[in-house]
Amino acid sequence: MSKTDIYIMRGKSVILSVVGILLVSSGMYINTLPDNSYDYAINYENVNIKDMATANVKYKKEVEKTGIGEVIENYNKMKNAEIPQEVVLPVIEENKIEEKEETKETKKEDTKKWYLPCEMGVISGGVTYSHFALDITSPRGTNEVIYPIARGKISSIYTDYAGALIVTVNHNIDGKYYTSQYVHLSRYADNIYVGKEVGPNDPLGYMGTTGYSTGVHLHIALVDCNMYNDGSCYDLGSFFNYGRRRLTEGFYGLQSVMNVPPVWTNR
Repeated sequence: MSKTDIYIMRGKSVILSVVGILLVSSGMYINTLPDNSYDYAINYENVNIKDMATANVKYKKEVEKTGIGEVIENYNKMKNAEIPQEVVLPVIEENKIEEKEETKETKKEDTKKWYLPCEMGVISGGVTYSHFALDITSPRGTNEVIYPIARGKISSIYTDYAGALIVTVNHNIDGKYYTSQYVHLSRYADNIYVGKEVGPNDPLGYMGTTGYSTGVHLHIALVDCNMYNDGSCYDLGSFFNYGRRRLTEGFYGLQSVMNVPPVWTNR
């Protein structure tokens, strides 16, 4: 055997020895690995695909170890999942009701339902069974303006068979119906018509003595019915008959709904 062959054999021995040592070392390392049956999976609150290092970890939990295929599938699901956007609810301001300053005049307007029919008046005749109305005169005579005694709607404007100028107004006061009648007017006020809604300060006409009359005065009747609209008060005849019946039951027209002084100089 030549020296060359001896060197070759020694080299092979050294190589085999080194390989053997490496194999033994690898086997020992593998045996020292812990046999963990669980691993950690991280759920992300916000995921930035461009830079995973900026992900905020919400929590982590132990899950069973899975194969590489399932890991890829879970990652793809996580990557394609929609990340909920922050919802900002609109700020709803409380409704603010503007309070109007309450004055003596507004309080008076809110509480007062009935008014006298003229600025200056003197009672000259009372309610009787044959004369279901108040008679009112005034020192101003035919210059005295006649107004509705309450808010309502004009239901008729006419001249009776004796020539008296007459206006009637229907009222709804707190759900109860009334009809007021203004007789012997010297003339009608401008711009009045049937169906017009009127308030206590809207003129109906002027005090007069038209028709059967012994002097300038207002003949005013008030009945608690809805004239021309209900069975007990459907025309002038039934209006007077119902008024006389109500008188026997204790209803005295205007004097039953408000205080009417014998003399006054303002409404």
